[in-house]
Formats: sequence, C-alpha cells, structure tokens
Amino acid sequence: MIETLVYIASDRYAEALPFLEALHRRKPGDLQVLYYLAEAYNQLQDELNLIDAYRKILQLAPGRVTVRLELAYLYTRQGALARAQEEYEKVLEVDPGNQRAYFYLAYIYLSRGDTQRALEFFQKLDRADLLNDAMLEDYAVSLFVEGQDPRPVLQRVQDTESLSPAARGILVLLDGDLE
Repeated sequence: MIETLVYIASDRYAEALPFLEALHRRKPGDLQVLYYLAEAYNQLQDELNLIDAYRKILQLAPGRVTVRLELAYLYTRQGALARAQEEYEKVLEVDPGNQRAYFYLAYIYLSRGDTQRALEFFQKLDRADLLNDAMLEDYAVSLFVEGQDPRPVLQRVQDTESLSPAARGILVLLDGDLE
C-alpha cells in the first residue's frame, strides 16, 4: 500500500492503478481503497471504471452526497438522463437543499419537456438568488410554456442583447407587437 500511496502522491496514477485494483480484489469492501481507485480512474479519465467505483462506494456508504453528485454528473455527461435524475433525486433525499441537484434536475426536466417540474427547481434556485442570465431566460421560457407571465423574470436579465430568438418572440407576443 505504501508504494501505491507514493505513486498517488506524485500523480503517477497509471502506475498506482494495478496495485489499487489488486488491493480492491483482496478487500472489496474497503472504502479507502475504493476512494483511491476512483481518484485514479478520474485522473486517468476512465469514466466507465469511475462510474463502477462510485457505485461500489455508494453500495457501502449510500449517504455520500459528494460521490452521488459526481456519479450523477457523469451520467449527465454521458446522456443517461434517467440515471442522472435518479441519482440527483437521491441526493435530495439526503440533502433536501442541495443546489447542485436543483440545477441539474431543472435542466433534466426541461430537456424532457416537463416544464412544470423544471419550474419547481428553477424557483428554488431563484429563491436562493442563484440564476444567471441564461438560467433566468430558461426559467422565463418555462413559465411561458406553463401559461404564466415570464416578463418579471425576463426583466431581471442583465444582458438583454443576448436574449434568444425564442425569448424575444415571447416578449413580442406578450406585448402584442406582432410586426
């Protein structure tokens, strides 16, 4: 194990990996080994094995919010939105105010066309004053889709020149200026 730690300390993850994998085979329930293994896979950009390591960590310690968030993010990057959604929802079971989970769930629901659910998360982020211009715009478009007035949200956008054609079209429609 000492040799492995020396490799890790000197950022030689490729050299540490065979030792870590052997340790894991001998001690499959050792969380510390799994964390080192996950770190090595992360540094080596081996997402498939990283996902597997995160799953194993969560089997042993399901309340590890940081690991669950990282796993959910990897699923998001891979386009596995159903799995990502499931992991973000589990995060909220353990940490009901987790803003990172709110953010990703808002966009997952928005991408699925479930604007009502997306709005719930946009509202939570908005109450925490965490929405930037692009997010305010997405929030406003979701409000419009749900039949609500998006103008108060769009008025908070700082850079109105960057509004998308959809947001501009909504404003024109609401203002009755169909020219």
